[in-house]
Formats: sequence, C-alpha cells, structure tokens
Amino acid sequence: MTTRQYSSEHAIHTPEQQALWEKVEHGLLPINANITLAYCQLLQPHTTKAIVISSGRIECYEKYKELIYDLYQQGYSVYCLDHRGQGLSSRLTKNPHMGHVNKFNDYVDDFGKFIQQVVKPKKHEQLFCLAHSMGCAIAALYMQFHTQTFNAAVFSAPMFGVNLPIPRKLVDFLATCLDSSKRPRYIIGGRDFRFKPFSTNKLTSSKARYQAFHDLYRKRPTVQLGDPTNRWLLEALHAADRCWPAIAGMRAPILLLKAQADTIIDNHKIDKYYRSMKHIGLGEIKSFAGAKHELFVESDEIRTQVLDAALDFFDKHQNQPLPSLHKSVL
Repeated sequence: MTTRQYSSEHAIHTPEQQALWEKVEHGLLPINANITLAYCQLLQPHTTKAIVISSGRIECYEKYKELIYDLYQQGYSVYCLDHRGQGLSSRLTKNPHMGHVNKFNDYVDDFGKFIQQVVKPKKHEQLFCLAHSMGCAIAALYMQFHTQTFNAAVFSAPMFGVNLPIPRKLVDFLATCLDSSKRPRYIIGGRDFRFKPFSTNKLTSSKARYQAFHDLYRKRPTVQLGDPTNRWLLEALHAADRCWPAIAGMRAPILLLKAQADTIIDNHKIDKYYRSMKHIGLGEIKSFAGAKHELFVESDEIRTQVLDAALDFFDKHQNQPLPSLHKSVL
C-alpha cells in the first residue's frame, strides 16, 4: 500500500493550500434562463487522470478546498460542481435557505451536462467519480445510463437510505400532504440555516474541520442552506429507492465507504447493497469505526484511512478497460 501525505486538521488553510487555491478556475454553467451552476476545476499540467466530486446536500465546492488540495497533490485534476439550489448555484425558492428540487432527476441531468460540457472536453484518459451522501445518489443514477464515463467510483456515506424519525409510509404521507409545487414548504420542524454547536453535530468528530466549515459559511452567507422542503424529501427518498437498480446496471467498479457512527444515513441499506453487489462480482466496502457522516472532513486518523482507501481503489482501476456488462439481479 502506498504511503501518502495529506493535509492535517491541525493546520487548516495553510499557505500552500491558499496558494494552490489561487490556481483554481471558477466557472458558471448555464442550464436554462433561470438556472446557472457554479463549479471549479483544478487542472494538472502533466497528467491525464482526473476526479469529479459529486457533493452532498447543503455543500458548496469551497467546502472541499482541503480535499481538492490533497487530491491534486496525488496527481489528479479535480472538478467539483455545486448542485442546483445550493452553494453558489442558482436557488430555486424565494427563500434561498430552503433545500429544494422539483425533480431529483434535475440533479442527475445537471451532472450529466457538467460532465459533457466541462469535463469531457479535457479528454482525460482516466476519469473517476468521488461522491458523498446525496451526491452518491446523483452519481449512481447518472452512471446507470452512462456506463463508460468513469473507470471507477467511490461512494462515501451514500444516500441509499435515510434514517427517519417515523415510519417511511407516514413520512411519505405527511410530505405528500404538505407538498406544494406553487409554494414550497419546509418539512415539519424545518427552518433556515443555523449554526449548531460542535458538541451536538452529526457530521464529524474533528472540531477543527467543523469550525472551518462554520467559518466558511459565516464568511460566505450566500452558500448557507437550511432544511429541505417536503418536495425535496419525497424526491430524495424515491431517488434512494432507485439506486439499487441503478447500481445493478453499472459497469464501473464501486467502493462503498461506510461511517459506522453515521446517524444520518441508513447503514443497513449500505450493507444490503454491498451483499447484493458481491453476488454480481461488483463492488467493495470499507467501514470506519467511530466515523460520523462526513468522512472527508473527519479527524486525521479516520480521514487518512478514508483517503487511502479511495485512492488505492482508483489506483487499482487505472488503465483498466471497463468490465463487461454483468448479469442483472433485479
């Protein structure tokens, strides 16, 4: 196994990281008259391999500065897109804090346009996907019908199921009753973005990285995003249900990264998907004890293992042709 050096939670925003960020190209991708997507790219001058990051809910690409730096140091060009309705991309509601989407497939279509119009013209010989949470569902549904885009994909805390406080059928019923296409409403108890104390956070055990997230969202209030709407919840839950049929139709190898202390994602669904993937000879899984939901901003001890697992997986599948289409188990 390769020994790699990564950035540390004890040295956030180093001069080296800041200097590299100055080289990042920031772009806007128009989707239609009302929606523009923000993205960034950091291109290696002497390599043909690249990673596309598909981020999670409420995230913006600036939150991935440290990860982009580490991936670039390992020889990859890096791309990251702000999904519609969050980050620096166009918001979809009058209240910009509402996490909303009309159709989950809009995320998937946006991701496809980003790949087609921004990433593919660079003609990378090896292209990998690194996705987190909601971004995994987006990537999976894209990869179902674009089977030869990525050499391999790594899914961190994938949104294949969500931990719900009440039974799923009741959630569907309530959200459907409260949903309105003309006037989006927060889920029951939902509200605008607010800063939560580290002691009660469900995202990471790294106080330094959690503070860096807070600092960024205070400095850039336009990237703040609150709770989801009823429409988002319905669309996200149904999208999660569609992820297994999507994965069963893929051709690229997949690594699932499971955070054992995750209280946001349903880890039982991840285990279920992995068991099914094993039967068709596709996929691996790595589990991280003590890790919370956001594996890429965890403590150094956990994060180092996470990055090593992801990069080892990408190394393993460099320069390898996509496997032949396996038999579906649907």
